[in-house]
Amino acid sequence: MERINVREHRETVTEAIADFEEARHRVRLELVTRAAQDAGGNLSDVARALGVSRQLTSRLGKEARARSDKEAVPSATGAVPS
Repeated sequence: MERINVREHRETVTEAIADFEEARHRVRLELVTRAAQDAGGNLSDVARALGVSRQLTSRLGKEARARSDKEAVPSATGAVPS
């Protein structure tokens, strides 16, 4: 069997893992956002439904609100982007 040179592949593997973790984060963020909307904002119910900790759900909820606040910043004309 041919030996694998880990050093050659380390950067590629590290980038792939980082991409995966970012994608997982975006999916969790979207799930929490939508589930919170469906549950009327009750993050404890969302955490139970998704099988994650309430603390994680709270952090993701705060991040989702911060992102939506950034996106809803009025333009110079005073119009909120849609």
